[in-house]
Amino acid sequence: GHLRGAAATSESSINLRFNGDAGAAPSKYGWASLVAVGTTVSSNADNEDTDGPTIIPIPGASAGASLFGAVQIWIPAYADPVNYKATTWHAAKKSGTAEGDFTLRTGTITWSDPAPITRVQLGVDSGFTNFATSSRLTLWGLVAS
Repeated sequence: GHLRGAAATSESSINLRFNGDAGAAPSKYGWASLVAVGTTVSSNADNEDTDGPTIIPIPGASAGASLFGAVQIWIPAYADPVNYKATTWHAAKKSGTAEGDFTLRTGTITWSDPAPITRVQLGVDSGFTNFATSSRLTLWGLVAS
């Protein structure tokens, strides 16, 4: 996707949810990521997200004019009716002109549910707010029944 958040912030994050599962405890979502911001690299993880992880960075409406993030999410076994689901994702964004304004992040999200994924919900930040005008998202593989 070619994405930007509509909220007045320099950085927003994509929230991902499968089959409308907002999840109650215990969590069905876990994630891990590797992050490079400017020249600093770090990693983090969480296995406690009950509402779908909000971790994939994109520029917010207060980022520099015309800046969008590049995001790719892959769900290889979305139709599997037996096993839990795993994804990989990659994101890159620029939120200004300084060296530290570049972010590259890659990671995985797991969903501990054997149900086939029939619905993917993407939103911005934890409230599932909107993407900015001119954002584009392409979804391959899900077929309406």
